[in-house]
Formats: sequence, C-alpha cells, structure tokens
Amino acid sequence: IGEREAEMIWGASLGKHESVQKIVHELLCEMTRSQSIEVLGVLMRLMEPLKPSEYTLQHLELLRALAIHLAERGGVEGFKRQFAGLELLWKLVQDDVRFSVPELHTICLKYFFETLEFPECIDVRGTYFGHCVRNLRSHRSVPPSLIVM
Repeated sequence: IGEREAEMIWGASLGKHESVQKIVHELLCEMTRSQSIEVLGVLMRLMEPLKPSEYTLQHLELLRALAIHLAERGGVEGFKRQFAGLELLWKLVQDDVRFSVPELHTICLKYFFETLEFPECIDVRGTYFGHCVRNLRSHRSVPPSLIVM
C-alpha cells in the first residue's frame, strides 16, 4: 500500500466501535513487515499524537511492530526515524503516563524491552541505560528503569 492508503486505513477506525478499531489495527500490524519505510513513517506519524488514555492493546502491538521494522531497516533516513518507535515506547513506560487500562503499562514495558534486545538496537542501548540512570537519580520511573537496566 502507499502512504495515502495507510492514512485511509487508519482513518477507517477513527470514531468506530472498538471491534472495528481492533480489526483495523490488527490488519495494519500484520502489514507492517511488507511496507515501505515511508508507509511505516506515516503510521508512526499517525500514532504519535495519541494520548495514552486512547491506547488499546492493538495500538501497542502496532507500535511494537513499527518499532521493530523501523529498527531493522537501519540507516534509512537517519537515526531518529530508525528508532522513532522505540522512543515512543520509552515515553509510554514513564511513571507520568496513564493508560485507560493499567495492564497496558506492563505490556508496553515488555514490548520496549524486547525491542531493545534486537541486534539492530545495540547502538541505542547505552542511550536508554543513561535515561534509566537519570530516572533513578531523579526518583522517577524507578521500576521500569530497573527492568530496562
């Protein structure tokens, strides 16, 4: 699919019943492996403005798939884009983030940790280790930081 089609598929779930949203997000998740880097970027751009309270399990599964496939395609349009999914997962595991379902925080942390273990993420592990140390020094997000370390 192209960028426009990705936006249309994403848009098909907006304001719909949660069962429709679930199907659309599962479809997008399954499609990430075969999509171009541009389409993955579009999907990341569409996910970034979501509030944590709007996230569902399917959103996190899609974010995980995007994080993995963006990381695997290293060197494409720069370091920041390559790890955009991982960075969003990191932001979502912080203490000040409140999901509508508390279990999503644990799942998000699991997805972040699993993605960080991919060989393509070796260059950013030190960065996140540093983030964890800063969190510990400032007494914030201590449990997730200890898990990541």
